[in-house]
Amino acid sequence: MPNSYVVTDAAEEDIFDIFSFIAESDATAAKTVVKKLYESFERLSHYPAMGRTRPDLTNKKVRFWVLRPRFLIVYRVESYRLTIVRILTTDQNIPKIGRQGWRR
Repeated sequence: MPNSYVVTDAAEEDIFDIFSFIAESDATAAKTVVKKLYESFERLSHYPAMGRTRPDLTNKKVRFWVLRPRFLIVYRVESYRLTIVRILTTDQNIPKIGRQGWRR
């Protein structure tokens, strides 16, 4: 069972984009969202089954965790760590991104 995590380059770019967008209007809120994302990564690394699979979105071995109100953490559970694959927003075309292999 993993108890650590790694964030992919694509997920890091997602976090940067989310932060930048929110910071345009409220830097404090942007910092809070990023903090909550990393807190979720830590929690998921200890309890990886919290998220759920979504066969309607992908046949890849990834799980999904919703960080309300509008963020979807896509992650992969490995025996030795959790990999944060992407951070998506609910207004993105999630099925299309999944079909593209979760690439940016």
